[in-house]
Amino acid sequence: MGPLHEPSRRKRKKGGTIVEAKIYKLADITPKKIHEGCLTRLVSGQNALISFLRIEPHTLFPVHQHPHEQLMIVVEGEIEEIVKEKSYLLKKGNVIILPSNIEHGGRTLDSPCEIIDIFSPPREDYLRL
Repeated sequence: MGPLHEPSRRKRKKGGTIVEAKIYKLADITPKKIHEGCLTRLVSGQNALISFLRIEPHTLFPVHQHPHEQLMIVVEGEIEEIVKEKSYLLKKGNVIILPSNIEHGGRTLDSPCEIIDIFSPPREDYLRL
């Protein structure tokens, strides 16, 4: 399988629709370093990419923007998310939707944080990891 665990064989109907599903075991996906203090396991489809993140305490993500819509789900811990200069403390069970091209960044606090990020369309820079 490729680095993002894209299915090696997808059956398609006429018109390009996927007609066969693929199941992945997260533990079998090799973690990739995307930022200092942050590892991710990546799975990509044609229209979306899922990033399963493990972030160390006191990790800073500088303010940035990208053309991808981002849905962030906090699975464990807490993260302070900065969106257009406003701060939000996200905790386990919180979900934030970040529209395309919005300025955002974040930092973890005193404990590790686990997050699931969903990007649409898939992030090209992550596809190259």
